[in-house]
Amino acid sequence: MTAQPSPARMTAAAAAVMLAVALSIGSSCAAHRPNVTGAALRGIVLSDAERRPVMLGDGLGSVRLIHFFATWCFPCLIDTPIMNQLAREFAGCGLSIVGVGMDLEGAAVLAPFVEMHGIDFPVLVPSPSIRAGESPFGPIRQLPMNFLFDRDGALVEVWDGPAETAQLRSLLKKHLGRCPDQ
Repeated sequence: MTAQPSPARMTAAAAAVMLAVALSIGSSCAAHRPNVTGAALRGIVLSDAERRPVMLGDGLGSVRLIHFFATWCFPCLIDTPIMNQLAREFAGCGLSIVGVGMDLEGAAVLAPFVEMHGIDFPVLVPSPSIRAGESPFGPIRQLPMNFLFDRDGALVEVWDGPAETAQLRSLLKKHLGRCPDQ
């Protein structure tokens, strides 16, 4: 008769496997730094919840933060309100935040989410090329994923996972320069 592993050992083994997978995904994303520029952003046209076209490059000349998220993503539910708070805080300083909701259902779930959470920045529906990882952003392997561009359109920072608010605020202040409201 073969002894069966205890439920505690099975749970520990499953947790170890999940941790290894999560770390391998996270480490591959940490190395993910596409060569996307402000010029490349000008060529990316997405649509908003009302299906109006919006060019991601609009608003260049400001510090631009592109925030990829999904309504079903728990870390995004932490990160998106932080982005909304920062959008309000730095509204008069030249910060432009744009969300790209990666939900497969598109505007059908994004519009109610934006309204329910009082999101003040534009939230766009991704194109098929963004979903397929064939845009200048490359594959979006983890959510949330954020791309920060300076006023000249240069990519200055990429991070995945929820933002640490104090670090992000410091990074924004650095790239925004003098802000009358601060």
